[in-house]
Amino acid sequence: MRAWDSYAVLRLDVDGMKKLNETYGAPVGDGVLEGVADTLRHQKRDYDVVARFEADEFIVLLPK
Repeated sequence: MRAWDSYAVLRLDVDGMKKLNETYGAPVGDGVLEGVADTLRHQKRDYDVVARFEADEFIVLLPK
């Protein structure tokens, strides 16, 4: 197991979700958020952590 003593935290807020949901409906908005989540998961390193923080926000924990 590898231990780190410092981390970076990335907070990602997806802008425009309210308007997107109002215009196209919640299922389309959910699809956008799923796409963002999939992209983050596939682009992260094995030891990075990706989590949904709030409705349209994600947090990525990046050990240095």
